[in-house]
Amino acid sequence: MLYGVVDADLGAATTLSVGYDYQKNRPKGVTWGSYPVFYDDGSFLEWPRGFSSAADWSYWNTTTATAFADLKHPFGNGWLLRALTSHRATDGDMALFYVYGFPNRATGETLVPSAYRSRDRGRQNMLDVYASGPFQAWGRAHELVLGLSGSRYARRAWLNATEALAPIGDFLQWDGRYPYPQFAAEADKVTDLRTDQQGAYAAARLSLAAPLTLVVGARYSRWKNDTDDLYSGVFRHDHRKTVPYAGLIYAITPVYSAFVSYTEIFDPQDNRRRDGSFLDPVLGSSREIGLKGRHLDGRLNTALALFDTRQDHVAEADIGKTLPDGLTQAYVAVDGTRSRGIELDASGELSEDWSASFGWSHFELEGPDGADLRTALSRTLVRVFSTYRLPGAWNRLSVGGGANWQSASHAAVDGPNGPQRVDQASVTLLGAMARYAFNAQAALQLNANNLLDRKYFVLDAYSNLDYAPGRTATLSFSYRF
Repeated sequence: MLYGVVDADLGAATTLSVGYDYQKNRPKGVTWGSYPVFYDDGSFLEWPRGFSSAADWSYWNTTTATAFADLKHPFGNGWLLRALTSHRATDGDMALFYVYGFPNRATGETLVPSAYRSRDRGRQNMLDVYASGPFQAWGRAHELVLGLSGSRYARRAWLNATEALAPIGDFLQWDGRYPYPQFAAEADKVTDLRTDQQGAYAAARLSLAAPLTLVVGARYSRWKNDTDDLYSGVFRHDHRKTVPYAGLIYAITPVYSAFVSYTEIFDPQDNRRRDGSFLDPVLGSSREIGLKGRHLDGRLNTALALFDTRQDHVAEADIGKTLPDGLTQAYVAVDGTRSRGIELDASGELSEDWSASFGWSHFELEGPDGADLRTALSRTLVRVFSTYRLPGAWNRLSVGGGANWQSASHAAVDGPNGPQRVDQASVTLLGAMARYAFNAQAALQLNANNLLDRKYFVLDAYSNLDYAPGRTATLSFSYRF
């Protein structure tokens, strides 16, 4: 990994920051997808934590290089002109192994192997230019933001076909040893994709009265996608939408303020149907109402919010179905979804050396028939964490600890007789940290997660089920220049 930033003054007021970020990953023995969690008779198959269905020769090499620049020019009247641009190049090279099917309880056989050898190349260019500043109207001071943005993403992928694969044998005794497949010497181009996005936006913060502020804005977006896929065919999509939003903030007292907001939703997505065509962008609207508090001269902040979001074209996994490539999860679009919930947050400094944070949230997500959607997501989350800097001669040392709790969840996972339900009980995870500051620039920090080594599943919308990481610890050293 390599990262660097250079700042320069181009004039009395103009500044330019340029940077470069380079990351190279070369993991071996990579798990691709998930692994069977049912026997062929439909009974649950519990693997030991840390089990991997990867072959010992598998790898997934990725290289990402990002160059970016940030140009700022403040004007004397409080206005600021800013331009941000970046170029990202990604290159991947992978040889992966996957098994599907359901093993026999007695023999461990009947699973089907799949091998994948591919290269891909992605390039993305982004630009965002905006001006922001104050203005006077109706005898009051207001703020305005005007901007333009655009991006282009292009990706190509090549696949090396495989010859017939050797049988797996008894998968219940799997140890990762499997013969390296015979991949074709010449690769076929399987994907040629380009996505263009353009936008124009405006937002204003208007002071209507001493205690009342109106935030209003809109964004025009265009999303265009051209995809040529060897298996699915050719698809062209062009979507345009203007999305308005507005909010009111009322200062009840110097400590508390109430707010209400409304926004429409336009969210293009790259999820696809069984035939390979893209789902339409998610459309909908969201409403929010809440109360914010600013305590102890701003050292402690609290917030309570209720939200109601309604959306169409929401992606749900088409359980057991893939795209025409036989590998990628397929989706269906669900209209008439509704998500309602409440969030409570508090964070800040309780004293000069003691800080704490608390969060609680609960939501419900339903389809048009009232049935729950995305049940793999825990409906209720609670998190609490606190840090304390020791007094006196130990004041270079800070310690902290906390807990995260998530409610029970369940998901439909592909089984031998169709989708089968898998339940995950509620989980409490404990964490801790210690940080020693040698001086203002250098510090050593130890973080520990899942201290009780809880064993639990991570359920997702891909019909995958995996064990979450067990107890882990990370030691890091930081130095500020």
